Amino acid sequence: MTLDDICSQIRLPVSGSVLLNGNTRDIVDSRPFQRLRGIKQLGPAAFVYPGANHTRFEHSLGTFHFSTQYLNTLLSQDDFISRCPPVDETVKLTTLAALLHDIGHYPFSHWVEEIGILPNGINCQRHEERAGTIIQSTELKRIVEDEWEVNSETLCELIAGVGLTPELGLIHSIIDSHIDADKLDYLIRDSVHCGVGYGHGIDPLRLISSLCVDTTQNRITINDKGHSSLFSLLTCRNIMYECVYWHKTVRACDAMFKRFWYDFASNYVDTAEELDGYIACCDDRFIYQLLQRTQDDTELSSLILPFALEGRKLYKPAHILAQNDHSSGGIISEFFHKVICSDYADLLAINDSLFQNLKHILPGLGRLDFIVEKTPIKKSGDVFNISDSMVWHLRKRSWEPCSSELAMLDTYLTKCQKVFIFCNPDHYDDIKSWSETEWRSIIKDLL
Repeated sequence: MTLDDICSQIRLPVSGSVLLNGNTRDIVDSRPFQRLRGIKQLGPAAFVYPGANHTRFEHSLGTFHFSTQYLNTLLSQDDFISRCPPVDETVKLTTLAALLHDIGHYPFSHWVEEIGILPNGINCQRHEERAGTIIQSTELKRIVEDEWEVNSETLCELIAGVGLTPELGLIHSIIDSHIDADKLDYLIRDSVHCGVGYGHGIDPLRLISSLCVDTTQNRITINDKGHSSLFSLLTCRNIMYECVYWHKTVRACDAMFKRFWYDFASNYVDTAEELDGYIACCDDRFIYQLLQRTQDDTELSSLILPFALEGRKLYKPAHILAQNDHSSGGIISEFFHKVICSDYADLLAINDSLFQNLKHILPGLGRLDFIVEKTPIKKSGDVFNISDSMVWHLRKRSWEPCSSELAMLDTYLTKCQKVFIFCNPDHYDDIKSWSETEWRSIIKDLL
């Protein structure tokens, strides 16, 4: 992008001035992209961190901004030029993928994708896969193909990360890897808007200047001068997960919403097309439609009243099991690992079995008054096995394995998973008072 191409700029926190040319502006002004103004980046995290009201719109522009900086570094390197498509196509595909990588996002962040298959057989696609459907069925297809002169199917494959050639795989690593532009933007941006300082330790300029191509894996990596920058990036990611994304109240909100959605899809939705009519909305309209549809089902609709700003009656964690505390065996440990390894349908089966045990102990306990939940790990997004990555040592002029310290940071989250038993605050005092011995007695029948 040259100065002559620039037609406008958008001023953002974190990113500063994001420069746009005419074709980029057409993407940003399109209806699907403008919808992202109404999709909160962190969903229910605003219940805990009130400043977390930033949206997927800002994040997408920020990722685009960082992707251009990644390209500025990489396009000066012969290893990158020789392994990617022609430069013009590489620039277009990279910037388009960065701009549109979240175009398929559901309302209120990632909770839908944690469900997977709904009871009526409808699959809750990954938002990266859903992006392809949106691109191909809206004005984005015309803009991508006619104005950008890019094959829209290739772009969709690039965003989804499926069926990629080695050349596209290299470009894909710019938006999906352990040092991608997406992660760099959201960690800093989320930290700023949540009012926590963890993202301030990341040095994006140092990280970007150290980028190079791992010729053994055909993906981007860093040279040894970027070691400290990657260390701070992974450290920030781990702290943000523990303190923000996995905060107990944020997980309680996600648990309430997922349980609502699963039951709603079971009882109120017949087809995938009907379901898509809801999830194609922005956050506020999505909630409004769900409440309108379930206004006579007070038990179910009560789960999402806080999202409609109808008070703040959020479920509380009556019991929390941490992996570090429950790795030595026994009934509680077995229960922990059973929950961690369960998909959402299995998790609900555990939930329903637990309800059968609890309703005799707590008269008046409703079917939806407690929810078993866990911290989600997406193997392709939260852990990248960077021990397989190589780092270019500038002085030695040779490839060296990633340090053991970085590898430990990468797998840190898998060792910090938790299982929560959330409950309606009306029953919190009773359930919270149970001892470990009482929990073992309640749980043993489920194993």
